[in-house]
Amino acid sequence: MKAQIDDMAGEIERLSAKAEKTGGRVKADIDRQVADLKEQQERAMDKLKKLSLAGGGAAEELKAGMDLAIADMANALARAREKFRDL
Repeated sequence: MKAQIDDMAGEIERLSAKAEKTGGRVKADIDRQVADLKEQQERAMDKLKKLSLAGGGAAEELKAGMDLAIADMANALARAREKFRDL
């Protein structure tokens, strides 16, 4: 799970680098997307930390939340990639 988050973090940074090469509304739009993605990344990392400390039934519940957080982050990243594909 951490590897997935780390991979997505790299994609977020590449998207952020694209923003630096653009200007105006496009840069502002990318910057907003990047900020949202980084927020999702932080939430996913927090859930991962809680998962590593949890035991028993709590771990299963946290894992389900973690899976959902990673899927949400992946979907948001895919939408951002598609939106800014031609940059």
